[in-house]
Amino acid sequence: MGHGGHGTRWTGSPLGTAGGYTERYDLAHRGRQVSELLVGRHAVLESLRARRRHYYRLWLEGDGQTAPKGSLAEIVQLAHKINLPTRHVEGGIFDRIRRAQLNPQGVALETGPFPYAELDDILSLASRKSEPLLLVLDHLEDPRNLGTLFR
Repeated sequence: MGHGGHGTRWTGSPLGTAGGYTERYDLAHRGRQVSELLVGRHAVLESLRARRRHYYRLWLEGDGQTAPKGSLAEIVQLAHKINLPTRHVEGGIFDRIRRAQLNPQGVALETGPFPYAELDDILSLASRKSEPLLLVLDHLEDPRNLGTLFR
């Protein structure tokens, strides 16, 4: 993926805080398939740990000459385990992310869309529990409110 090349059309918006970011775009080399770009060490690491999506490419900021440390090392290790193509870049996609006033923390992950469950499947699963609890939220504006609801 490039920064303006390869038929990239950006249509995203921030979906969270604390370094996580998702941006949707259409890549010419994938036809009409929509991908998401996860940005930030925590968002990328948790996605790779969960393995619920299709993964296309991992971008790491820099020239690749320095060994990654901490959470970035774990990200690289998980990417290697699933044979995820990894590209080291300077500027490019990371400059674009920063122009959106976000901190990519040196990592971006191109993924397929999140695989949401169908409502009928959720209701069926809930009906099998002795005391099911189903919480449905719409237009949650403050993520801290979700924590309050869970407590």
